[in-house]
Amino acid sequence: MPFVESLLRESESYPQTVAPSPWTIPSHASLFTGLYPWEHGCHAKSNLRLDGSIPRIASVLRDSGYRTFSVSANHLLCPDLGMVEGFQEVGWAGWWEPYLRLGGVPSPPNASGARAPTEASPGFIDRSGPLWKLIKRSSRMAYRYPFLLDGAGRLASALRAPSEEHAAPVSAWIEPTLERWVARAPKDVPVFGFVNLLENHEPYYPDTELASGFATWWRLSRHRQDHVGWLAGRWEPTREEYDRLRELYRRTYLAADRRVRRIVQILQSAGRWENTLLILTSDHGQAFGEDDLLFHMLRLPEATTRVPLIVRRPDEGTEGSVAKGWASLVDIVPTILQAVDQPGALSGSGVRLESLLDEPRAGPVYSVADGLVWHTIVPDHERANLSERRLAHFDRVLSCAYRGDTKVHFDLESGALRAYDIAKDPEERHDLWSSLGASLEPLAESARDAARRMVLHAPSVASPDVEERLRSWGYI
Repeated sequence: MPFVESLLRESESYPQTVAPSPWTIPSHASLFTGLYPWEHGCHAKSNLRLDGSIPRIASVLRDSGYRTFSVSANHLLCPDLGMVEGFQEVGWAGWWEPYLRLGGVPSPPNASGARAPTEASPGFIDRSGPLWKLIKRSSRMAYRYPFLLDGAGRLASALRAPSEEHAAPVSAWIEPTLERWVARAPKDVPVFGFVNLLENHEPYYPDTELASGFATWWRLSRHRQDHVGWLAGRWEPTREEYDRLRELYRRTYLAADRRVRRIVQILQSAGRWENTLLILTSDHGQAFGEDDLLFHMLRLPEATTRVPLIVRRPDEGTEGSVAKGWASLVDIVPTILQAVDQPGALSGSGVRLESLLDEPRAGPVYSVADGLVWHTIVPDHERANLSERRLAHFDRVLSCAYRGDTKVHFDLESGALRAYDIAKDPEERHDLWSSLGASLEPLAESARDAARRMVLHAPSVASPDVEERLRSWGYI
């Protein structure tokens, strides 16, 4: 990521950053509220809609005079799930966009806010039309045979926008929409924007710059990415298959790097870059066999819990700094509030990130897994293939707590504890609990408390629309 590398030179870096959850919904709820999943209650063991009574950073800034907007390639970050309350203008992807990636699309397929009727692209994928039905039937096959919809998207993009240099980004409308919204904000009005990019989320399609020829494209596109088949136990990737998926994953970062560069260019062109606080991070990582896991959700290996975090400030003095302390996505809310001189506007579990530059964190940071979404992420016709052994293996609440060089895992169902020195053993191969357990008991008890609090509230019944939204992307 050459552009992000250059950005690092004028930014603070937080290499020990932990995502509160290994999947989208709980982790973003923490990002927007500064609360851990057991505090905001937005997770599979409680409610997958963020409660409207919980304050969000966007609402605070909107009420302080900021123009607020959100653009997301992830269709879960939408009004249906309560994630974007406080944003005055919102654009979010269609569920099909990760599968069929079209160039030349200037506006989001879904939008809300003052200009929503004119911003939304007018039904280029009609929910009642034959193309929508075809994509719906084919979306699960994209994981088994990813080249099918990748090839279809490349062909469609070439026909729609033959002059574009890099076709088939995920949600190509993000940059032009962001540019219009930023330009519409008066120069004397501050803006708060949230941008979600999906280049690095499965299904993985090879970047067109690195796979322009058919032979290279075919070599990278033909690999199976069947998350449901893996979960049901019908497919166990070999080491070679995991390595190929990891290679494909790494290749997606060049496309993400180009999009970050374009976002910065939009801020520069609008005359706002010199006064911009930019925070670049991720809601979770991806696994390729670590802790018996494919992609994300369900478990807490380092591959899914550790995420990048860099902070570029408009003022000078901390550029190039590398933090010593553990950080979490819950720290982003208090960091923003401090930057806008409203440090007490929200109460949460985070700390100001700048406090971690020179000193270790006073307490632990946490990540929690909430098991299978509504008992299974396998569709109805696949459930018979999910053995009781695999169901028991994955449908459980897990927690982990970090402090110093130590990471402690806790399994709520079995009560089992594991401990690792992740500075020396980042792949978590050597469990130290039997030898160090007594000295780690305070950290272990904090992990137990986090897991116990995840199940204090019974899950609510999800609306049919929410279930359909998750089902469309392979979550249920």
